[in-house]
Amino acid sequence: MLLWRRLETHAAAQPGKLALACAGSRLTYTDLATQARRVAAGWIRQGLQPGERIALHMKNGTDLAVCYYACFAAGFVAVPINNRFKAAEVEYVLE
Repeated sequence: MLLWRRLETHAAAQPGKLALACAGSRLTYTDLATQARRVAAGWIRQGLQPGERIALHMKNGTDLAVCYYACFAAGFVAVPINNRFKAAEVEYVLE
């Protein structure tokens, strides 16, 4: 929750300042906060509750950062899964 509040503070104070840049994708603090809110709201609409675990099996990039902040915003627990894992390894982590 602290990291989410910190992002919102930056977004309010410096909305157009660059927050992330990765492989040609660039997000300002406002972009990052807005996208994270949307993702969190979507997960909540699907019935997820604060405290639930969200598996993040993604390559590094702005989408992964957005999903982390969405977890922070909604009170979910982010569970990173190495994107190089094979199906059996991912299954083991999810169990």
